[in-house]
Amino acid sequence: DLSLGTPSFTRVTDVAVTSVSGITAVFASGQRSDGEFAVVSLGAGIPIPTVVESEVQRIVDDPISTAGNYPLDLAIDTLNLFVTGNNEVFVYSITPTLSLASTLTSTGGQTIAVGATTGSFIVGAGDSVRIGTNALGQARVTGSLTFPGTFTIRGVAIRSTSTGLFFLVCAGTGGLRILQVPSTP
Repeated sequence: DLSLGTPSFTRVTDVAVTSVSGITAVFASGQRSDGEFAVVSLGAGIPIPTVVESEVQRIVDDPISTAGNYPLDLAIDTLNLFVTGNNEVFVYSITPTLSLASTLTSTGGQTIAVGATTGSFIVGAGDSVRIGTNALGQARVTGSLTFPGTFTIRGVAIRSTSTGLFFLVCAGTGGLRILQVPSTP
């Protein structure tokens, strides 16, 4: 039971954990008692909140979990924290403190899912996914794919194997889609 600082959080929507140089850092996102949506860093055991200046995504037609709020989904690559917003993704540097490094705008309506690994990220927005790179701390989209049908992307993940880089996409009631970026010889 950790304190997330003052004002207190009334709802936690996502948690991400990483270990850098032997130090474990925990990040939580959610809504605070003052109505603001924020991300809090618990890296040194002292809560450091950062208000996220964005709207909250709400999925009205969600047959899976009623009204479905998906604010501030979190993902971590080696040195960055990715946070979803309204038609945007915020990229925070997590060393030595949480500071905004770049903002990826125009990611699409219903931007509710993000995944990241060293150098690559994936964003789920509406019925599309966008993949990109965060080289030199400047996040940019390098490709996108829209799925036929009327799905809303619910979640994304990245996995790397010896046969390539895989982007896993949960398309709501449309099932799981797997996109592969083949490895270069």
